[in-house]
Formats: sequence, C-alpha cells, structure tokens
Amino acid sequence: MSDVRFCSNCGAHLNHNARFCPSCGNAIHPAAAPAPAAAPLQPPPPAPRPQEPVLAILSGVNRRSGFMGLKFEPFVIAFTAQRIIFAAQTTEMMKQNVQAARDAAKADGKGFLGQWGAQLSSNSGQQYLSMTPEQILAEQPANFFLPASQLKRIQLREYDDNEGGPTTYTIQFETPSGKHKFDVSSMDTRKRKQQLQQIYGDIVR
Repeated sequence: MSDVRFCSNCGAHLNHNARFCPSCGNAIHPAAAPAPAAAPLQPPPPAPRPQEPVLAILSGVNRRSGFMGLKFEPFVIAFTAQRIIFAAQTTEMMKQNVQAARDAAKADGKGFLGQWGAQLSSNSGQQYLSMTPEQILAEQPANFFLPASQLKRIQLREYDDNEGGPTTYTIQFETPSGKHKFDVSSMDTRKRKQQLQQIYGDIVR
C-alpha cells in the first residue's frame, strides 16, 4: 500500500517513491527516519554497604593515664560486629571540629545560639558512622581496636554518691590479656547497654 505524502511547496498528493512533485516540479526529499526512542534512564546502583559497618559510637570517652591517673586521653569508641575501635581525639582535631561546625552553622544563616549549639555537638563522633574501620584506624597512630571474639565482658557502670555530687559513668572491656576502662562524660546506661547487647549479646553487663 502506497504511503500518502504531500508536496511541501504546493500541497499536491505524492506517490510514495516520487522524487519530484508532478504538479509544481518541486524536489522531494526522502522523509527522515524517526529517531530511535531514548533508552529509559536507569537509577545508579546503590553504593555497596561496607563489609564491616560501624553500628554505634560512644563519644565523650576518656582513658586515665600518667601519675595517679591524672592525665586524660580523649577517645571516641566505634562499635562493629567484629571489633571495638578506639579513635583518639587530639586537641587539634577537636578544635577543627568546633570551627567547622561553627562555620557550617553560620553559612546556614544561624545566629549566635545556633552556632553555639552546633559547637556543642561538633565532637560527637558522628563522622565515624560513615567511615570504614580501616579509615578510622589510619586517622591517628594512637588508634587501636579489640577483636569482639576476644572480649570476655563489657561492663557499663553508673555511680552516684548520694551526696549531691555528679554522677559518673564508666565502660570497661575485659579480654584475656587485661581490662580497658574508660570514663564517660554522660551516658544513658540502660539504653546504651541494650544497644550493645544487640551487637555483642550477653557479654554486655
């Protein structure tokens, strides 16, 4: 069956293989082939989940050292299913975190109180949730880890002297080679214990 075509110059009917219009002699150009349909855009593949993701973090942690335990070494603890990672926090790192939080809050148009609030949470250790264990360990020479398979017990304690003094919190990791005890500035002991029990089971006390 012949295709119905029309001359672009005079509008006369054309045969499907006509090269010139029989009415006005206008040259007929072949009809352009329709453009192929564009392939639908495919969403990018999801980013691969780390093989050993950080499941929880605990900030405001200090290890006592030096004469009579008067020296405090600040850490953030990152928990994975395979190990507990201790990320040392230097004074310079903490200052940089405060400055970055202040600048970000200012760029967002926040006033003094907003910037102050951002500073208070700047050393929460949230950045470790998106880092791999290898990246955390490579951050500082003082960083180290304990394999979860070697843990005998994780103890969380809350002390109140009932005399109006501040409540103190500790977390201790016991392995066959010894104990690693840390002070914690603030902690919801009950919720934290439940969280760690979901990761490490009944060794959490």
